[in-house]
Amino acid sequence: MGAELNEAFAELEGDDAVRAIVVTGSGRDFCVGADLERGGDTFKRENLRENLEDRARPAIRPWEMATPIIAAINGSAVGVG
Repeated sequence: MGAELNEAFAELEGDDAVRAIVVTGSGRDFCVGADLERGGDTFKRENLRENLEDRARPAIRPWEMATPIIAAINGSAVGVG
């Protein structure tokens, strides 16, 4: 999901017609934490690197963007969220 947000932020940042970005979730909660399906391996550096290497574009830093980002949080935002 982080990679998908990165791609969307980069695309929207490059569009002069976009004045603000609103991020929200669907369902009961905004974010319920990380996917722990891999158990203890979830946050291993090599697993994180694998995900980043799949993307050709470098990670965008939302706090450095000119376009404001608004979080419309519905429900809980827990864990890494």
